[in-house]
Amino acid sequence: MYFYILAGLVVAVILISRIRHFTPYVFTLLSWTFGIVSLWILIRYSIQLAPLAVVGNDFVNKEIIFGPGIYLKPATLFMFTAFLYFAFSLESPIWKQRFRNMAPELRKIMLIGAFLVTITAIFEFIYNAIWWASQIFMGQSPDQVVNPYPQVLGFSMQINVAFALKIITLILGCSVYTISYLWRFDKSEKPEGSG
Repeated sequence: MYFYILAGLVVAVILISRIRHFTPYVFTLLSWTFGIVSLWILIRYSIQLAPLAVVGNDFVNKEIIFGPGIYLKPATLFMFTAFLYFAFSLESPIWKQRFRNMAPELRKIMLIGAFLVTITAIFEFIYNAIWWASQIFMGQSPDQVVNPYPQVLGFSMQINVAFALKIITLILGCSVYTISYLWRFDKSEKPEGSG
């Protein structure tokens, strides 16, 4: 199924890029499209009737059916669409111009910040994955594993670990893409022949 989605995107980009006056807006259009889908998923599956419900349960325990045999968990679809929204936004002409006009020192600070987010996300991913695996080993269902540790106003705020791992993976992917993006700007601004 992922192959068909990717192939559809590639075909759409190729077709749209053939029409010259729309070319600069391809990434903006894709960004808006994936942003709206992400927002819809977030709103649709965040509304919980129980006040102390497990955060992310509906994202992991429900499925979005696209057709016979084609379905995704909302958490997975949100992870994909949110990443695509982020990446296509950075590649849009508006954001490219903003980064081009930005002081190189500010971009370097952002690069350091992106590295910090990356190492934090790697730690959180490993921590949650180990917790998840240990609970599965003790007999819990993978989609029912809950992390009881976060305390908010004295209450245990339970978070579904499968959901947390998807969100951490999304943050990790966005931070790695940001590092790549900022590096490209740094490379493109170096004069030829400089070491």
